[in-house]
Amino acid sequence: MARKILLGFDYGASSGRAMVAIWENGKLVLDEVHRFANEPIMTKSYFYWDTLRLFHELKEGIRKAKQKYGKVDSIGIDTWGVDYALLAKDQTLLTNPIHYRDDRTKASIPAVLNNIPFEELYKRTGLAHQTFNTIYQLYAEKQIRPELFSLADKILYTPDFFAFLLTGNLRNEYTIASTGGLVNAATRAYDDEILNKNGFSKDLFPEIIFPGETIGMLSSFVSKELEIEPMPVIAVCTHDTASAVVAVPMDPTKRCAFLSCGTWSLLGVEIDKPICTKTAMDEGFTNEGGAFGKTIFLKNINGLWLMQNLKRNLAERHEKLSYDDIENQARISYKNGKLFSINPNDSRFNNPMKMIDEIADSCEENGYGRPDGIGDLALAVYNGLVNEYAKAVHGLEIVIGEKIEQLNMVGGGIQDKFLSELTCKALSIPVVCGPIEGSVAGNFLIQLVGIGEIKTLQECRDVVRKSFDIRTLSFD
Repeated sequence: MARKILLGFDYGASSGRAMVAIWENGKLVLDEVHRFANEPIMTKSYFYWDTLRLFHELKEGIRKAKQKYGKVDSIGIDTWGVDYALLAKDQTLLTNPIHYRDDRTKASIPAVLNNIPFEELYKRTGLAHQTFNTIYQLYAEKQIRPELFSLADKILYTPDFFAFLLTGNLRNEYTIASTGGLVNAATRAYDDEILNKNGFSKDLFPEIIFPGETIGMLSSFVSKELEIEPMPVIAVCTHDTASAVVAVPMDPTKRCAFLSCGTWSLLGVEIDKPICTKTAMDEGFTNEGGAFGKTIFLKNINGLWLMQNLKRNLAERHEKLSYDDIENQARISYKNGKLFSINPNDSRFNNPMKMIDEIADSCEENGYGRPDGIGDLALAVYNGLVNEYAKAVHGLEIVIGEKIEQLNMVGGGIQDKFLSELTCKALSIPVVCGPIEGSVAGNFLIQLVGIGEIKTLQECRDVVRKSFDIRTLSFD
């Protein structure tokens, strides 16, 4: 196998990074060449992403990769789901994209559900109800800023917008499009009934392409600006969850569930066909697009966003604790028999001004008493998350009619060993942890598919086992 240099961009809700993967002898070796903050901006009107700054950081990542490695063989981009950019007829950005945690969908949700009942939406899209689903955001756009919306010629999801700026090609990649509530789960195309009933022209949405296809070559403009040779921009699983699932080294002899741990906790299974039944809907599961024709059947659970905001609030009070410090304090509270817990999916934790106060108030209101110190507060988060993981696994077993035999945890959250230990204890099944770099590893694997180096999902997972540290926790 010839040595290849791959460049992957992985955008999270609070930071992003450019990673290089060296592909040689059937293994990936990763090197972070650029890391940057992703700092949304709160205004009186809306909560915005600083999207063009994020594209600037993408170009910085390309420059640094070129400086260190010279030739780059391909590029892939993955980001969070649901958010989008509105483009005018001249293909310029009409307005800064609005953050999914903005509350503008409060009025649009009932309007959408009046146009098409949720039960019908679920049958068509298989997507669980989330206040930030693209369908609700777009309807809010149409309601609140009709003059602006009328100027929109194309809608691109966030990673598709970055790819457009690199290549000049307008495409929507399937896994990211499937997060919005506008794509039919069975046909894997935009659903005419949903679009028509909500007054969205199909012409707004570019062609859907699938993981492993090429979006286009780096444009001559970008190549000249960055002084780099053109290379293909591959449509990886541009939704970071789908990307992470590609990199989950699940045991093919067992019924495994996955848990992607980051700002969100995404817990589910990989299936061959979507499950859009009433039971699946009632249990709160969502069907999202995956690689190799797979469907990712999962539940969204608020994740380490809670801990990130807890840490930020502490810093604002001049208590500069590391995540390890917070984990150790929580272990002390646990050993002391504390029982604090929250419901992490409570809307009060969506985007609070003071996460510390919301956690403390929730514990007190629900009969746990008031937390005393950071250990108690953090333990409330840990217990809340683990309780939701256990409920989600039980719900999975009800819907798919199979016993979950193993949980694979991937993503940055597995660096928190206390979280994985509590999860293993709560589920009473083996928990396999790794890789930490789940999303970007999946990004590279689909780049390898796109440039013809590997061909199957099993090959992808074999590469993961060869390339990354994996550890197994026993519940005994």
